[in-house]
Amino acid sequence: MLTEADELRVACNAAFKTLIEIMLANSTASPRQFNHALSYQRDVMANLQMNWGAEFLESLRLFATDPERNAAREQLKRLLGEPPEGPARAQ
Repeated sequence: MLTEADELRVACNAAFKTLIEIMLANSTASPRQFNHALSYQRDVMANLQMNWGAEFLESLRLFATDPERNAAREQLKRLLGEPPEGPARAQ
């Protein structure tokens, strides 16, 4: 059974990965930009001996720069470009 802290870590990881996917699909940021920013933040955390934080940022960096995710990102880009269906259309 997960502790509340573990659940929060899992939820934050999922939320950040979702935001990264949307930003990449919308071309708001590039994998190169994520690589630079997250590498810098990871190094800051490591220098402060915040190992879990450094590992978390490294996992996000690897996720954002993973070339095998390009097909999924292209699909998301197409989905985000399509008009919403159903109740979402009225909003």
